[in-house]
Amino acid sequence: MYITNCNCDICGSIEIEETQVIFLKHCTKCGHYFIGEFPSENEIISEYSRPVYYKESSEAEELAVKKLWERRYKSLSKIFIDKSASFLDVGCGRGFILDLARKDGLNVVGTEYCEQTAAYAKNILKLNVLIADLLDAKLGVNKFDIISMWHVLEHVKYPSKYLEKIGKLLKKDGILIIEVPNVEERNRSLSYHVAQNKTHYHYFSEKTLTTLLSNQGFAVKKISYENANNYKNKLSSKIHHELKTLLTKFSRWITGCNTGATIRVLAKKI
Repeated sequence: MYITNCNCDICGSIEIEETQVIFLKHCTKCGHYFIGEFPSENEIISEYSRPVYYKESSEAEELAVKKLWERRYKSLSKIFIDKSASFLDVGCGRGFILDLARKDGLNVVGTEYCEQTAAYAKNILKLNVLIADLLDAKLGVNKFDIISMWHVLEHVKYPSKYLEKIGKLLKKDGILIIEVPNVEERNRSLSYHVAQNKTHYHYFSEKTLTTLLSNQGFAVKKISYENANNYKNKLSSKIHHELKTLLTKFSRWITGCNTGATIRVLAKKI
């Protein structure tokens, strides 16, 4: 049975149906899954102000998180050919990837919704971070060569509006990097994905993410599936990450199934 007064933010279709998972809707045209009832602004602020989002962790956990960001940055460093490029990280959190990019010579800016989370980036790392939702941030037009969003797009109510804003912020031929959880991850049910994080409003597959990008004026250049495990020492981090990456690629080649925990897309503004 279709739902009235509801449309898909990915493709615009009104052919939306209920699912067996509470609050979860399904677009029968593009296949996108999303939460149909968004929390209030006060509820969102309260959720992101919880200590779990900004508290300091143990030394081992801190090292694991930093190693994760180092791997992410290393995987992208080939596109940072111009070391004077301007780089915006949306939802920059504690600013680890911005710090790495700045050390490489890039001109960096971040936005972060939660003031407590951004305190480390601003006060300790001394980064240029705006405490604001991207849609409200005053950043100019055609200003950035590279914009990244790491596990941000699934948290926003209307992804299309964010990509529209990013399209205005990027220079001609500018690069956008997005990573989101993969709803098609093998052995993970829809109910599991919904239960994992109450602040996830959208559940992307390769198809729905590339459809959204195409509709907003981006050309997808590269898609990869990642496993973002936080291993707590240098040796196991490297070994486990490399093995899981190889297994993910091999499994996809053999079965055609997208088994990685996350989808990473590199796209260009057209």
